[in-house]
Amino acid sequence: GQDIVSSLRMDAKRCHKNSNSLSRSIFVLKNVRTWLLRKLGVVKIRNFRDFRKFDCFFGKIQFFATIRTMKIVSWNVNGVRAIEKKGELAGFLEKTAPDIFLLQEIKSQPENLRKIEERYGGEFLIFWHSAEKAGYSGTGIWVRRGAVENVRFSSGFPGFADSEGRVARVDFSRDGVDFAVFSVYAPNGGKSESAWAEKLEFYKKFLAEMNRTRESGREVIFGGDFNCAHEAIDLARPRENDGKIGFHPAERAEISKWISAGWRDVFRAKFPGKIVYSWWHVISRARERNVGWRIDYFFADRGFLDRIRGVEYLTEQMGSDHCPVELKF
Repeated sequence: GQDIVSSLRMDAKRCHKNSNSLSRSIFVLKNVRTWLLRKLGVVKIRNFRDFRKFDCFFGKIQFFATIRTMKIVSWNVNGVRAIEKKGELAGFLEKTAPDIFLLQEIKSQPENLRKIEERYGGEFLIFWHSAEKAGYSGTGIWVRRGAVENVRFSSGFPGFADSEGRVARVDFSRDGVDFAVFSVYAPNGGKSESAWAEKLEFYKKFLAEMNRTRESGREVIFGGDFNCAHEAIDLARPRENDGKIGFHPAERAEISKWISAGWRDVFRAKFPGKIVYSWWHVISRARERNVGWRIDYFFADRGFLDRIRGVEYLTEQMGSDHCPVELKF
């Protein structure tokens, strides 16, 4: 009996990869349960309570066999054509195999991305949200074909004139649950006083939009480059950068408002004291010395944290001045 259960557990881990395998696993579970009930020499059921325990045990195995883990990866690519030309994009996708891929700083117009679409379009549904200014900013979302249902792409949000391609969105259904996932590239705010004001206003408006989306009944996940190290642990040299763009008290306070509204920085919620960075200054070769900033995040509602199965910064991935962030749930 234990050998059979061990085999079923192994099959359950594999079955999410193939729907036919999933159906076979459930069929086998039901038939093995019936067989063991008949073979009282294997499982001694002395009364109704024993039967309930036994049936509940196999019910749990069957339940976990139907659960599928989903993976979202976010990466500020600092030019999507550049990482494709370097040969980093194909290897990255093969290694990480994301169900959803969030891109920031694509720095290209859709008409210049045809070759990328031709190469990867058979595997992914591809959506671009480019800035009006060529070679600047922009976001994107790729969804693996067959991974989710009812896929709908959109960009920007009401009340925010998104001419710089800051926010891309995908709505979809998975296992009966409706999701809204956002790829976000927040403004830097360092060009001028007006740019700084626009950055703070972006944080405010974006929070309001996330709250509205959550109130609609969807599970909300937003990931990307938020251009702010929230706490001192999130950058290598907090004292030297205190008050500077990216670690200014005003922008940090806006992120704190997100936390107060029930949103959680998933990595920090899971690893309160762990030091990791996602961006390094290129000219000073800061990555070699790991003198960096953690400004790329995944956020989710605090009630969603129990469903998180892993979150990791893929610091070994090259091709950009940022590293990707991987979320499993």
